[in-house]
Amino acid sequence: MTTQNGDPDQPAASVAANETMPGSMFLFALCLYWLTNSGFDTSEGLFHYQIASHIVETGELGFDQPMPGIFTVAPNGRTYGSHEFGNSLLLIPTAALNHVLGHVLTRLALAPEKIARLQQFVLSFQANVYSALTLLFLYLMLVEEFGLTGRQAFAGCVVLGTCTFYWTYSRNLFDGVLCSLLLTAALRYLLRFQREGKTMDALAAFGILGFAVDTRLSMALPVVVSLGFVTLFCTGRRLRALISAGIALAPFAAWQLWYNQLRTGNPLVSPVQTLQYAENNALDGDLANGLLGLLFSPGKSVFVYAPVLLLSLAAIPKLWRKHRPAAAFIVALAVIWLLLHAKLRSWYGAWGWGPRHFVTLLPILAIPALVFIPSVWSRRSGKAILIPLAAGGFILALASLISNWHYRMELRNRSDPAGLESFEWSFSQNQAADMLIGSLDNIKVVLGIGEPSNVPAASDLNNYASNRINMWWYILPNAGVPRTAVAAAVCALLLGLVVAARRVGRWRGT
Repeated sequence: MTTQNGDPDQPAASVAANETMPGSMFLFALCLYWLTNSGFDTSEGLFHYQIASHIVETGELGFDQPMPGIFTVAPNGRTYGSHEFGNSLLLIPTAALNHVLGHVLTRLALAPEKIARLQQFVLSFQANVYSALTLLFLYLMLVEEFGLTGRQAFAGCVVLGTCTFYWTYSRNLFDGVLCSLLLTAALRYLLRFQREGKTMDALAAFGILGFAVDTRLSMALPVVVSLGFVTLFCTGRRLRALISAGIALAPFAAWQLWYNQLRTGNPLVSPVQTLQYAENNALDGDLANGLLGLLFSPGKSVFVYAPVLLLSLAAIPKLWRKHRPAAAFIVALAVIWLLLHAKLRSWYGAWGWGPRHFVTLLPILAIPALVFIPSVWSRRSGKAILIPLAAGGFILALASLISNWHYRMELRNRSDPAGLESFEWSFSQNQAADMLIGSLDNIKVVLGIGEPSNVPAASDLNNYASNRINMWWYILPNAGVPRTAVAAAVCALLLGLVVAARRVGRWRGT
């Protein structure tokens, strides 16, 4: 097979990626996401980090006293995290690093509030690593399974990573971001098992999916779809695949059952399934309203925040003809994911940016578009379609980075609590439009021709950042960090971007 012309109509086969290209993809994504990070996080991932820190400091999973936030008092009287444990587990190394850093800086007589800010700064960069790894696994799939050249796969990953709301969530410790990495990695190994039949790939795929379920319960849906995938498309090695799935999933199932029993007294019930979280998680919502909202509402439609998915929708029939197993997986998962989340009482994802539950599936849903972007780009009419889709997604994503969606929602809630409803359905006051207006207001403040709109409950740092440019290199000098140190860090990241881009530009492999 040759892929120099980028024609995805060629039969799929294993294509060995040039040894420098995956590294260049990861380096580019990591430098980009670190460069556009805010330097702090206000997501629910902070509660996961709180558990990780508690484990580092005490060696215990639970707290002796009730805790504010997303926590549950268990039948044994201790308090545990209501969310699943996966995100907290991966935050333990960062918590350990910050624990050591705190001791060192305390001995140096640094003020406690400055130590806390520095620890928050360190923590904020972990989600960027998840997102960069996601693009790496997506890149590998596009090359190995769909026959794109390294350049084409790189370009497709950049489109996903900068022209959708994945860019916004790249700096957010929401556990759905970690699950996007786990799902993308699992699909890569699943497709490779279907093509090559190596048992280790099946074990890897289902082991990763098991950890994903222990991170977020909705990831049970990809497990079901994956079991169906190996049953239908792995003929001749179906039994081996199902046995591998059972072996790989068993320890993660055992953990989840034990953790549920510890927290709620019922091994089959997680705290997030209990009445205390019914406002967000109860499956008693209006299905039609949720479907309409997720697909067509001006404020929460997945196509508003990831316009490239319109191209995916159009490309599904062609993907079905050329890569049926992958297409079947994508379509099946998309449908059941959409139906489940449309049925949620909070189908829009509560205080999230856009349809936040779909950030987990976004790399998978984008595959049909990314596979056929090279052939679309080769036609003038294709460019006329692709450029507006990419530009629209890029502008909205950049606006969300300049400002702060959680802050903007708080502003709306303070001025008009009932007005948050317009964030979904209003054509003029929806969340996307509000963010575009907010980012322009921020630029006016930076230029000295506008006034900030402060939230009294927010910290001085949050108020400052959310009204100007919400990126660490703009914020740190105001917090007292020498501009030379900030400039040196920015230059290092820009150098990483240039090095990665030059490697891509020089590569001529197939």
